[in-house]
Amino acid sequence: MIENLIVVLIVGAAAWYAGVRYLPAKWRGQKAAPKAGCGSGCDSCNACATPAAEPSARRVIKIHAASPNI
Repeated sequence: MIENLIVVLIVGAAAWYAGVRYLPAKWRGQKAAPKAGCGSGCDSCNACATPAAEPSARRVIKIHAASPNI
């Protein structure tokens, strides 16, 4: 009997965690807007205004000849 209760508690906790973690915010009853902070797009940390460095368009590829003994 106690084993069944433990299994029910574990399965219930797993279902609750899955609901909190993976259900859409609308179904969870929370606001869909992200909290203010860096990366939320609120421009409070000015992280969105600084452009990322462009990667170099030119790359050097070195080709080495195989040794004749191989």
